[in-house]
Amino acid sequence: ALSCFALISFFCILNFIFKIKNLSLIYKSLAPIGLTFNFIAIFTGSFWGQPTWGTWWAWDARLTSMLILMFFYIIFIFSYKFILNPEKSSKVCTAISILGLINLVIIKYSVSWWSTLHQPSSINLIGELFEPSIIDGSYFFINKKGIAVMASTTDTQKKGKNVVCPKAQIIAGPPAKPSDMATA
Repeated sequence: ALSCFALISFFCILNFIFKIKNLSLIYKSLAPIGLTFNFIAIFTGSFWGQPTWGTWWAWDARLTSMLILMFFYIIFIFSYKFILNPEKSSKVCTAISILGLINLVIIKYSVSWWSTLHQPSSINLIGELFEPSIIDGSYFFINKKGIAVMASTTDTQKKGKNVVCPKAQIIAGPPAKPSDMATA
């Protein structure tokens, strides 16, 4: 829903500046898709919120700003459906999309700016490190097995002998003998 509205805003601004008629067809077709995604996000979020928070709806900053985004979608769709003058419709759609861009920033940072039911970001690529408890343990297990298998299949030369990592031998078994490989 957020990406659709960002694309709609981008195409509206390009259409407003360069008057490319095909862009209006694109943003008009993206709006119902984004509205559908937004509705699904709010609807399924309430199902998730009931057992988690004990309520179907809370006036949480993220939920409220997503509801406002839904209203932006509805107003945007009504503006190009009911304003018959294409130039005026394009201007109104551009204005609505620019206001909606401000709401996208609010949606993104609402959990950081206000104390809400939603937790802040768990994984930050820039800044603080992520909490290791949120990462699934199976990722580390699979990653460790993959490294061990790579180590067991890659022989390293050490003083003229093929040496394999001892931990890899435990997991993958001893390396194959050259005589076994010749017969296979």
